[in-house]
Amino acid sequence: MIAIAPVFGVVVQASLAESSARVERAEASLRSMVQLGAAQQERFIEGARQVLAAVAYAPPVYQGDAQACSAYMRRLQNQYPSGFGIFGVLDPQGNLTCRATPPATPVNSSDRLFFRNALKTGRFSVGEFTISRASGRPVLTFGLPVYADEARSQLRGVAYLALDLTQADAQLRRLALAPEMTMLVSDGNGTVMAAAGPRAGRIGVPLPEEFLRGAVTANRPGFAHETGADGERWLYAVQPTGGGSEGRLYVAAMMSSADLLASSTRRLHVQLAALALIALAAAVAAWLFGDRVVAGPISRTLARIEALRRNEVAAPDAAPSGLKELRVLDESFEEMARSLSARAVLRDAALSELAGQKTLLESILESMAEGVLVLDNAGRFIHINSAAHRILPGLSEMNRQGSQLRPAEGDWGIYELDGSTPLPHEGRPALRALAGQTMDHFRLVVRGRLSGGAEKIIQGDTRELRAPEGTRDGVVVVFSDITAAYRAEQAVLQMNDTLERRVAERTRELALSNSELESFAYSVSHDLRAPLQVIDGFSRSLVARCGESLDEKGRHYLSRIRENTRQMGELIDDLLSLARVTRTELRTEPLNLAPRAAQAVERLRQRFPLREVAVEIDDDMRCTGDVRLLAIVLENLLENAWKFTARTPDARIRVGRKPAGAGECVIYVADNGAGFDMAYADKLFQPFQRLHAATDFEGTGIGLATVHRVVTRHGGRVWAEARPGEGATFLFTLKSGAVDESQQPHPPGGGQPGPPGAHPDDTGGEQRPQ
Repeated sequence: MIAIAPVFGVVVQASLAESSARVERAEASLRSMVQLGAAQQERFIEGARQVLAAVAYAPPVYQGDAQACSAYMRRLQNQYPSGFGIFGVLDPQGNLTCRATPPATPVNSSDRLFFRNALKTGRFSVGEFTISRASGRPVLTFGLPVYADEARSQLRGVAYLALDLTQADAQLRRLALAPEMTMLVSDGNGTVMAAAGPRAGRIGVPLPEEFLRGAVTANRPGFAHETGADGERWLYAVQPTGGGSEGRLYVAAMMSSADLLASSTRRLHVQLAALALIALAAAVAAWLFGDRVVAGPISRTLARIEALRRNEVAAPDAAPSGLKELRVLDESFEEMARSLSARAVLRDAALSELAGQKTLLESILESMAEGVLVLDNAGRFIHINSAAHRILPGLSEMNRQGSQLRPAEGDWGIYELDGSTPLPHEGRPALRALAGQTMDHFRLVVRGRLSGGAEKIIQGDTRELRAPEGTRDGVVVVFSDITAAYRAEQAVLQMNDTLERRVAERTRELALSNSELESFAYSVSHDLRAPLQVIDGFSRSLVARCGESLDEKGRHYLSRIRENTRQMGELIDDLLSLARVTRTELRTEPLNLAPRAAQAVERLRQRFPLREVAVEIDDDMRCTGDVRLLAIVLENLLENAWKFTARTPDARIRVGRKPAGAGECVIYVADNGAGFDMAYADKLFQPFQRLHAATDFEGTGIGLATVHRVVTRHGGRVWAEARPGEGATFLFTLKSGAVDESQQPHPPGGGQPGPPGAHPDDTGGEQRPQ
């Protein structure tokens, strides 16, 4: 009995060791399968990104041709298997505008996650589980914004790719999973999009366990043990894919501890039962036969136990003992030996799989255009990819130092961005990252041994490598050579400085020229007025003195001289007014133009007391602008309307305000006067341009040019509509704030064409020059 007692401990210990080994293998298998599934999803997402990028820049989509886009989508759909997905384009409002086969009813996807994220971020986005409104099937949709220009300033819409999830589910089921393992793929809401294994659920339902849903919702990647809702213990792993701004998918794998250890438990029960029988038989044999019958077999059993302890498989005896109990014990040890052999095979397979994953990771690193350095906590290089060797050829020599934590041997030629301040050893990005300082977008100048003799400007980032349990495990340094881009950037900055100096010089010169022009204008006006006053004075004297002796033609000549003298004086006044409007500083403020319009009408009634004109003015003419300059605009337009209704019986003038776009209003002055031909409207706002003879209507042709200048300086536009004999309407817009006049256009024809219609209650009327 004393000899048999250790066997019970060995059996229990072996069973526990086997269970622990199965759990360890299950953990490794979970991690590897989740990482494999995540890599598969990453490749699929990247493939979708590349396909959508090609679609977004395809000419039929980029140019916005609906028919050509549909034809392109049909050709594209024919080139891809139906299970890969459905392509299409949505407009900025989410309406389906382009698809290989248009749906029976209109489709709007503005509420879909992939569409909202694509508009919000302006980049590729991953959606969530949805039921397609076009096909009625469960899909996962990817989106990418489509722009109408290279500057990405005008959004054309969003190109999308809808993946049929039944195909993704079938593809996941083709993975070689362990019998106890269940693998799931879900979106960020925890909705199952693909599943395989004994506990696989339907597509579109939530993840089967609360701990999986919690890990996905809280974005907790990693491996853990949890108890399910039914009290069963589970091993699970969760791995996210995709970027945070693009949307994420999650790959999860889980195993039931009961399923995993069922065979070990059954085997333990069998072995314990066998040992119990053996113990009973040994007790009987000891009682019956004594030490002679038991001692020998027990010695052989102890030898097998020692072999198992050394992880060796002892060969069976050629002539096993004839006792039944000892034969059963011998068979149990044989079963243990076979179990150990099977465990060794599984261990070798797991090691082979890990080696394959390592090879895949190294292939990814070697394919990158950026240099990648991986260091452990001791400062030793774990990996240096080819791009890093190409950018910094001296890394191989630096690696031979053993550890970056030791002082540098010799001058490696690492400087601050100024190119002259040496970077101290402890200031290197990798060492600062090992000290816990994450560095984003660091820039260094490297020349000498490390850069192979050339001077290079390096930009990069550092990140910590964390073990699954969350401790610090090393750092990664990713960098690239930005020498050409940096020097181009500096050249642009230098050019901008030069340009700003030149603009400042031209501004000073322009201010001086304006000052000289103002002095010139006043001097010219004074010099012109003096001879005009002399001509007018002598003409009056001649009429007063010799008027009776002159014939009718002579008096007509003197009248023409005085009339032209008066017109010349008015022209000088108008030119000076236009010059003052051009130079006056804008002082914008909220105001109501109704009182200003009423004052202008009252002045016209005082000037022309014999005229009967019906004038209507809106009470609410609120806007933002310079009250002095806008009063000049109203005076010119009202005087125009007053003048051109002089020959119209029942003359009517209306002044009002209409709403326009956001932050903008329209002010109009309409009349039922002479009107004009719109074929000559391009001459309206040019100085000295008239559409009526001076004998029909007086004026200098400067008033409307002044109106155009004031409105343009306010950042607005002015236009007119008219018909001969049916009146005219002038309209202009005012914005919420004044705009720098140097940024405003000055077209030779003045205002832009307004909306159709000549009635003042419509979008506006037409006008003619003073």
